[in-house]
Amino acid sequence: MTLSACSGPTRPQVLFPQETPFRRTGTGAIVLQGATSCPPGAAPTVAAVDSQDVPAQPRPVPAVPQDATLALGQPLAAAATAKGQIVLVAASDRSPSSAPDRQALLSEGAAGGPFSEAQHLPGLGGAVGVATAYRGDVVIASREGGGGGGIQLRMQGYAQDRFAQPVALGGGGSAQRVLAAALDYRTDAMVVWSQDGWLYARERHANGPLGRLQRFAKAPANVQLTMLISDDGRAIVAWLDPGAHGASLYLDISAPGMKLGPGRLVERLRWGGRELPANAAVRLVRLSTESVLMAWTGTVAGHFVVRAAGLDLQGLRTTVTISPHGQDALLQDLATGPRGDAVALWSAYRPSGERPTRRARIFAAWGVPSSRGNPRFGPPTLLAPANTSSDASVAIDPRSDRALASWREANGEIRYAVGHATR
Repeated sequence: MTLSACSGPTRPQVLFPQETPFRRTGTGAIVLQGATSCPPGAAPTVAAVDSQDVPAQPRPVPAVPQDATLALGQPLAAAATAKGQIVLVAASDRSPSSAPDRQALLSEGAAGGPFSEAQHLPGLGGAVGVATAYRGDVVIASREGGGGGGIQLRMQGYAQDRFAQPVALGGGGSAQRVLAAALDYRTDAMVVWSQDGWLYARERHANGPLGRLQRFAKAPANVQLTMLISDDGRAIVAWLDPGAHGASLYLDISAPGMKLGPGRLVERLRWGGRELPANAAVRLVRLSTESVLMAWTGTVAGHFVVRAAGLDLQGLRTTVTISPHGQDALLQDLATGPRGDAVALWSAYRPSGERPTRRARIFAAWGVPSSRGNPRFGPPTLLAPANTSSDASVAIDPRSDRALASWREANGEIRYAVGHATR
């Protein structure tokens, strides 16, 4: 189904506000970037989701004072809170698009409105990471504005209506390229970022003190990161280190105290004559059963595939390939539901030398854990048979256990699909 005929270049993001994995606290939403050539211009639009998980027509987020519009350029962060709100962070359209530190703005409101007038976020620039916790706490991690700024962390607790003042985590001196953030149920937070060919991490304890700054693994500026914090105080970080015709996927599970190391090699990705697509993702999620699931883009005989595996303290358990043979598949997103279930979303194209963004199709597969904690995914469902883009996201409504997926096509259309697990 078509949600919007015109959009900006970023992918839509599907969100469901929730207090726990079993209790939704507000109206779900699909967050879109507007296009300058279409009304309402480059301002963000939000489509509220009804009780059947069908999105309504997108509505623009209001402008800030002095007629400065909140525009969903890069960086973009969006999250849902325990109080049923949607949090949006975006660049101001009054900042030049080529500026390395565009002025950032924040707006918050219910999916159906109203949203607050967007507020300036002083000092925020560059990459942005956003994370939510079990109870609906939200953190925004970002690089401080200016050439030598370090990392800063802003938090909004589940019982709060606004973000607290930022906390400086350090790491200044040169630009930080990639950010990932995570929270546990106690609101201990950790941020991981790449800088000067290394991965760095720092923890902020729930009661305020900072952990030590860690430099724990070598990684290039274009590394792909994902992380979470387990309930027993362990940090879990996975990263994909891309190369010219091969890549390496690493995983590190810290001891209690969240001290990270160089990680264990999970898979070496090998392919010939092509480069690793920028949207070949790796994801870590916590299921409602408290177990951890990882999904990633791997390779078999030179072709891309989507894999998944459960985790324990020793690392990955049994790995399964969930994309069918005979196609190149790139993981796009991974979402969890209220019954220990999960949905994987990927784009696929025929392995005939086509570029991944041409004639790509969108697939989804529903997974549930087995009695031994290993994932069991059902057959894939084709969502977009002749899509020409692969910017896709998915989330599961904790109230209905239905999955809502949305993606952007090359002509600017935003489309969506609603589905339920086959029982």
